[in-house]
Order: sequence, then structure tokens, then C-alpha cells
Amino acid sequence: MQTIGERIKRLRLSQEPKMSQEQFARRIGATPTVISRYEAGLREVPSTVIHSICREFNVCREWLVNGKGEMNVPTASKTLDEVARRYSES
Repeated sequence: MQTIGERIKRLRLSQEPKMSQEQFARRIGATPTVISRYEAGLREVPSTVIHSICREFNVCREWLVNGKGEMNVPTASKTLDEVARRYSES
């Protein structure tokens, strides 16, 4: 199972275009050195940073912290599409 640092790196590299640690850090108000330490598991990720990452990148907190569920929070259109599919099937 991945660590929170590995999930942060995965999130950062999943952006289009791929983000550098510097770009990622700027988006959440941190420094590239701190991001590097989070990703390497050398520093604990505070809840305030977890909150910033989730808010800024639309990431599910449960995925980021525990590796459970989907990476991204479902958007309203995805949720509506799912509801429409369920009703059209019944």
C-alpha cells in the first residue's frame, strides 16, 4: 500500500501537464523542499496541508490520507450521469 507521500507524488504527476514540486508547492502555499520531504516520507503531512491539497486539487481526503476510494471527489456532472444511468436501467 502506498504512503501519503507516494499519493502526493502520484497526484502531482497526474496533473496535466505534470507538475513540478515547485508548481505543486506554490498551489498549496508550501515550499518545494517541504513537498520533497512529504513525498520521501521524511516529514509528516499536517492536517492543514491535507486540507489545502484536497481543496486545491479536488481530491478525496480518504484517498489522500488512507489510500481508500477514488483519488478525485466526484463532480456534480459525474454524479448526475450516474443517477441518470441508474434510472435509465430500471
